[in-house]
Amino acid sequence: MDALQTIKIKSSFSRPLQHIAMSAMLSFYSIGVVIYELLDSEPENLIEYIACVGSVVFPLLTFRLIWRLLRTRDAITISPEGLCDKRLAAETIPWKNINDVASLNDNREQTIVLGIDPHQIDQLSRGIKTRIVRSSLFRMPKGIYIDGRVLTIDFDRLLEIVTAYHRIYGKPKAI
Repeated sequence: MDALQTIKIKSSFSRPLQHIAMSAMLSFYSIGVVIYELLDSEPENLIEYIACVGSVVFPLLTFRLIWRLLRTRDAITISPEGLCDKRLAAETIPWKNINDVASLNDNREQTIVLGIDPHQIDQLSRGIKTRIVRSSLFRMPKGIYIDGRVLTIDFDRLLEIVTAYHRIYGKPKAI
């Protein structure tokens, strides 16, 4: 593997398309209930109120999912400068700010955890800092989480690439 090159990893279409299909189905159902039940009368029960809210929320969610699918086609960029996961933030995390790379396999979740140096968190962008804080609130290992399930690359290969780049460009280990 040539560690001087920049590697771009694309998002998979399968899982976002499933979410878009489910959201579109809920949109059509909610709008159908509103048209069928509520055009002639006021909402009478909780289901009709939920359908009213759903007829607005689900189409917006569907459009957001479509926008996100089109916008984040190149999901991860790995370069000698650092790693950028556009699904989390648009900024690149420099390798010198990453202490360690680990994998977290919980059920079918395949996640890479980038341990961030606590003294260098303030140097990172606000979007990345909020991701670190959020993960530490739920008693999970503190760091940046990269979801490896929705990518066009195999998880083990992704972990191998990230680990190799971190080994070459990351912070030297203290002895």
